[in-house]
Amino acid sequence: MTRAQLRPVVEGLPASRPFSQRRIAVTDPDQFLDVLLPYLVEQRFVSVRKERGTELYTLRK
Repeated sequence: MTRAQLRPVVEGLPASRPFSQRRIAVTDPDQFLDVLLPYLVEQRFVSVRKERGTELYTLRK
């Protein structure tokens, strides 16, 4: 999926910090993805590849 395709998916999702009871809804999907996507790539949960100048994110098996 591209970043643009992920925006509506994450908007409104509940989010919380680890070990916290407090939850908030994602109101700025771009800011959330700026933090989440690099973390997921670093932890090897997703891979990223460029196709025609667009970054595509896919889940790793």
